[in-house]
Amino acid sequence: MATPARHPFAPTVDPSRVDRCVEQLAHEGCRAVHGIIERLERGEAYGCTATLSAAERRAVISELKSVMALYRSCRTG
Repeated sequence: MATPARHPFAPTVDPSRVDRCVEQLAHEGCRAVHGIIERLERGEAYGCTATLSAAERRAVISELKSVMALYRSCRTG
């Protein structure tokens, strides 16, 4: 059996918590996620991030940015 890939922020991050939070935030919609990223970068908690560690919040920001890089047009469209 293959060893699962390590999360880029391991070992201080629980990947399942990060993944669940990213998924929840993504359901807010493309435009909302850009605002959520800005809030998180200012150090504000938002929704599911309130219960995450600082390292997990950084992981959420990183993953949201990666996903949103594919949807740049939603900011202006």
